[in-house]
Amino acid sequence: MSVSFKSSRMAKISRRSRSNAVSAIALRAVLDSGKTLYRVAKDAGITYSALYPFVHGKRMLSLEGFDKLCAYLGLTLKPEREEK
Repeated sequence: MSVSFKSSRMAKISRRSRSNAVSAIALRAVLDSGKTLYRVAKDAGITYSALYPFVHGKRMLSLEGFDKLCAYLGLTLKPEREEK
């Protein structure tokens, strides 16, 4: 997934979230959606007050909220390798 940021502020937000690859992918998908945070939150079924701090690197989403956000964005997790 190639990411282009519209502002240096969004680039700074992205750099802060690189420590957790899964949340960084979700963050990039939110930012690349071209939708407002309010619209993403509403369509995903989570609150804006939960999404905003996640996007700005202040707080993580709950597991339920993260599941809803990933489902809305069409993101899934797959194991990197097969278990033996």
